[in-house]
Amino acid sequence: MEGLATLGLVLLTAKVAEGVVKLAGMPSLLGPLAAGVLFGRILEPDELAPFATLGGLLLVFFAGAEDVGKLELNRRILKLSALAYIIPLLTALSLFPSFEGLKMAMVAALPGVGVLAKLIKERPYFEVTELLLALALAEGVGIVLYSWFEGGVLELLVGALIALASLKLGELALKILMKLEDYAHGPGVVAGTFLALLTLFMIIPESYGFSAVIMALAFGILMSEYLEERPWTMRRLKSLNDTLLEPLFFFSVGASARFFDPFAIVAALVITASKFLALYLGTNDIKASLLGLAKGGADSALLLVSGLPPSLYSTAFFTIALGASIPSVVFRGGGDVLRLCSLPLDPARVEVHTPIEEVEKLLGPERPAVVVVRGERPIGWVSAAEVLAAKPGVSVDEVMNEGVPTFGCNTPLWKLLVLRTELGAPVVAVVEGERFRGALLLPKLVKR
Repeated sequence: MEGLATLGLVLLTAKVAEGVVKLAGMPSLLGPLAAGVLFGRILEPDELAPFATLGGLLLVFFAGAEDVGKLELNRRILKLSALAYIIPLLTALSLFPSFEGLKMAMVAALPGVGVLAKLIKERPYFEVTELLLALALAEGVGIVLYSWFEGGVLELLVGALIALASLKLGELALKILMKLEDYAHGPGVVAGTFLALLTLFMIIPESYGFSAVIMALAFGILMSEYLEERPWTMRRLKSLNDTLLEPLFFFSVGASARFFDPFAIVAALVITASKFLALYLGTNDIKASLLGLAKGGADSALLLVSGLPPSLYSTAFFTIALGASIPSVVFRGGGDVLRLCSLPLDPARVEVHTPIEEVEKLLGPERPAVVVVRGERPIGWVSAAEVLAAKPGVSVDEVMNEGVPTFGCNTPLWKLLVLRTELGAPVVAVVEGERFRGALLLPKLVKR
């Protein structure tokens, strides 16, 4: 029961702190990090370590599936990637010239692509694709180098053989599972089984000296295409991680940090400044260079299991905290927020008792679905698929999909773009009060 009480208190503290920092426009990870620093010694989350570790591994897995697995390289990206990793690495090493210092430097120099990717999705008017690809490459290479650095040669070779076998068996098992999903109707079961298999195949090689972090990255890369074709599985995995595992992970990272270490803060500032300089040399763009400071993901996962002494741990911790904060400040100042009512809305709608033949006249390639209303209140939607399958003479209420995603007039566009894969409909209704103002067709909106 004590374990459950600890879990509840840590999760409550982490999520409340997450909500506070999100209200301030900062990345959600800063909330649990700060909560861990302030309350970690009181709540003692050590017994939650397996859950926290899994949360960190899933962050690396998502980085492999969503970012590193989609790289298209060119010389400019290679140059920017090298600058973004090597210069802060050498800067950190010069401040702490030791074996443990190199270990810390490899963590401190690692980018946090997940944080930057989330921010880009929330502010679609920023175009930094090349920077994102360069940092994704640096993150992947940095994880591999850290894993090689951590293991002894013989142990690493044995671990590598076990890892290769696990990768092959794991890839085969996961792909068979994904194929079975095409013939079954239990997405929750499939996602749960996928997570169980993924966890086992990531952890087994670590018993033989091979890093679970690099296994998580490799599985993410291998499964990127399959998961892209089955976004519902990825959504369920990310929902579990965002709700439970990720807050526990970042709380644990914060709980392991030593607070009030002035030299660690100064060192973190110097390392961050060197990374900004490196990015500016590669991009010649101040805003892109500030955005490229993003951290908080695989670097945090490596830090949690690094075993670094307190002063080095604190330096890496504050580097991550700075890297998570600075891009958010830059994004908050970028451009006016575009709201839904400022977009061209589709005025088409149908009443519940409209004959299906009338609906057919409204649908076409430019309008694959239309909102169903009762009076001025949106209550559902109907698409070409329902119309084609309907019998002649029926009315809309007999074939429509009940419930339609509805957003207020002043909703920021970025919020809709972030949620679009979770809405379950190709069209959303925009309302002013309860009055229907128009519809947005998601396929057209994303294409635009």
